[in-house]
Amino acid sequence: MSSDATRWCVTGSGKWKEERGYQTEALALLSEHDRSIIVAPPGSGKSYIGIKASLNAGFRILMITWSAEACLQLKADIVENTNVDASFVRIFNSKRRDDPFRGAGILIITYWLIAMKDFKRAADTNRIFDFINRTKFHAVFMDEMHCAEAKCVRPNLQRIIMSAHKVIAMTATLIREGHGGPNEEEKIEELFSWVAPLRYKIPWKTLENDGYIAKLNIAEINCDMGSEFEAAYSFTDKQTRRYVAVLPPPKVQAVKAMADMLSSAGKQVIVFADHGYSCSVLSEALGCPVLDGEKTWNERLDLVSRIKKRDLMLVVATRVADLALDLPVDAVLNVDRKGISRVQSAQRIGRALRTPQVKRKAHYTERKFLKKRLKCQKSCFVVTFVTKNTKEVEWAAHARKFINSEGYDVPVFEAAGIIDDAKTIGFEVGFEDTGERLKLLEKCLAWQHESVVKSAESDAAAVAVKENRENDKKRATLIEGIQDKRFKQRAKQRFKAGKEARARRDANSATVAAAKRRASFEAPQKVKDVLDAVRNACGEASVEVEGARTHA
Repeated sequence: MSSDATRWCVTGSGKWKEERGYQTEALALLSEHDRSIIVAPPGSGKSYIGIKASLNAGFRILMITWSAEACLQLKADIVENTNVDASFVRIFNSKRRDDPFRGAGILIITYWLIAMKDFKRAADTNRIFDFINRTKFHAVFMDEMHCAEAKCVRPNLQRIIMSAHKVIAMTATLIREGHGGPNEEEKIEELFSWVAPLRYKIPWKTLENDGYIAKLNIAEINCDMGSEFEAAYSFTDKQTRRYVAVLPPPKVQAVKAMADMLSSAGKQVIVFADHGYSCSVLSEALGCPVLDGEKTWNERLDLVSRIKKRDLMLVVATRVADLALDLPVDAVLNVDRKGISRVQSAQRIGRALRTPQVKRKAHYTERKFLKKRLKCQKSCFVVTFVTKNTKEVEWAAHARKFINSEGYDVPVFEAAGIIDDAKTIGFEVGFEDTGERLKLLEKCLAWQHESVVKSAESDAAAVAVKENRENDKKRATLIEGIQDKRFKQRAKQRFKAGKEARARRDANSATVAAAKRRASFEAPQKVKDVLDAVRNACGEASVEVEGARTHA
């Protein structure tokens, strides 16, 4: 088995037909060092470098990535582009639980498995984790290595990589948070100290000028809130303001105008939004499906497949599409963002950076090959929508710092001009009358309230379960203090046998606590008060509002 496994290699029969110059340089450095970090933009072929270097290292390999969908994508890349048989590639995550390999093989897991605490793991998860801890891997390949920065990941991951012969880490950004923070250098140095040193960094502009990634056109569009949403923003608390600022009517109009214009030009567009509320509104306004966590795993895989085949030209997506997924679209519209996350900025841009590969013919000189690549290079568009006079302005400034550091300028435009252009062409942008805008505000407030209620329910349920478990610990301690061995043994057996009963008790306690917590909130009255205040402020007659909508 090992003699076959040592011949594992990239065959060049799949999409990886030719090795690029910077990939060769990175692989040479990886072969010289046991611990290495490679930084490169999304879409530049990091998976090729990581997989080839791992196969060169040996035949017991652990690969760690972000999500269950990314695990499948990594396996597909290995099976299609190398001579490794699919039976040697095992996946273990929340959706799929293959048995670990014996002797030679590749195990693909997620960072979530490593982050999981011991007492929260199921029996089969513990079995896999024991296998990982006792196996000395020839290579550990960490895709999206910035996840290692998380405190919940580090302890277990550190034990794993300490025993590995070779550690290969790939990422587009070394750390997760915003650019130029006070502790940025300290975080990066700490990462280098326990993961690996930085061996190779590939500048974005260099790859663009060489035709290996798409030509990036990036812009920012400033959007007003409109009188109704401005009034609601001033009347509501800090938590509600976040929802009000996310998707005011002018922003919806600008997004629809931009999406329609790009789609009419034959561009494949993905619209990113973080909140369920904004996804719901945008999906309805644009008439397209949503790629989010509410979909089943098979539904998400189906949507990803349709995007790759270009059967689906417009889609709204949440954070589930941020990392480790190969979604080669032509344009990215950022409507909502996760604070000052640098990772999110880079990864969302990366959805559009992939450009068609050009095969080099035998008679091509280097100069002719470069001309061919540049001729086939596609142009991509990344547009970020920012609501004026809100926290989004600060977050956009952090994102611009990162993008500027990679050599790109970010021009800023006003939404009104985009909306007028779309209307001139003949596109409908919607939300022209006050009634529509107030209906959107009501939906926003109702959704935000439902979010608060669910959060309160979750907290109450967690407290109830925690109290039950603390009582169980006390009972277990009392059992350990029993002197009579026979009585102690019977007490232990009863305690063990009552596992299912305790699980039912925890569930009942959580349900009751959550129901009590929900009953303490009065959504309809709160929504009605804000809407009445907005109508008065905007000169509208106050009308009775029916109970707030709730959303599953």
